[in-house]
Amino acid sequence: MRRSLLGDLTERDLYRFRVTSGILSAVERAGGKVEEALLSGKVAFRIGDKSINCSIVEKMIKPVGRWDEQDCSWTAYPEHHQTGLLSSGYLRVTITTPLPMKQPQWVETEAKRLGDILPEIIGGIFAAEARLVESERDREESARRDA
Repeated sequence: MRRSLLGDLTERDLYRFRVTSGILSAVERAGGKVEEALLSGKVAFRIGDKSINCSIVEKMIKPVGRWDEQDCSWTAYPEHHQTGLLSSGYLRVTITTPLPMKQPQWVETEAKRLGDILPEIIGGIFAAEARLVESERDREESARRDA
């Protein structure tokens, strides 16, 4: 018998995979392409001619008081998470591609589930491409003026 590549998935793992799948599908439906999607939550999209990197991960918290190895049972992949931190029970989506100004980030809360703000996330991913194009155009224009 071979061990499953997915291991013993927990409810948190399954939830993160479902949300990730929803985001990947929505980007593709909107005209983008998925370049890479890793088990760790790192995702790369191709929007126009730009690559937009994101992370879709658990929002982690530092436990108060004592905790033991059993507290890591919330995931089948503890090697993908920083030692000493636990899941908050919420997900965080961040655009990790360096962008001018603030890096967009969406954090799930009890009142605001990621599925409810999916259009905002997808719009933010596509807006990142526009910000990169504009930033490049501004740099090129500045270089022409300085030359």
